[in-house]
Amino acid sequence: MAANDSIPSESIDILLSESKDFHEGVFANFRALDTKAAILLALFGLLLIPALNDIEWNLCPQTIFLICSTDSDIVGLIWVLLAIKLHGLSIPPDLSYLLELVEDGQEPDEIKVRLFVRFRDSSEKNRVLLDKKAQYLQKSFYAVYFSLAFYLISVVIGVYYVH
Repeated sequence: MAANDSIPSESIDILLSESKDFHEGVFANFRALDTKAAILLALFGLLLIPALNDIEWNLCPQTIFLICSTDSDIVGLIWVLLAIKLHGLSIPPDLSYLLELVEDGQEPDEIKVRLFVRFRDSSEKNRVLLDKKAQYLQKSFYAVYFSLAFYLISVVIGVYYVH
């Protein structure tokens, strides 16, 4: 169930891995992508893809990797897959296989959904800039989450006082 060693030469490829160390290229771990943030990701139209377009460096042909392992709470992964599909990206057999395992009652260990970005130029400058971008996106997700929660609370209070 680990990711394939040979990466297909598609413009964007999505891979599944239980645990894998990446030593080539530069990667950014978007830690905000837990289950709740994954649902937000789907609802707000896969915000990370437009954000990544702001980065001016040359990207590898295999740009975005979805690395995930899930437990019985598969909802976050399904939302992410839905968002990816809505943006016209292909879902590889690895992820379909994971969904089949869950449907059969075989539950992997834990839920972690993360995005990694690899660059041709693995210089320290790119690494620092990309880390800053990751931190910015993480804060943005928390801001959106709390804004949405505040909005819903306001609506509930408004409906209560109207009635």
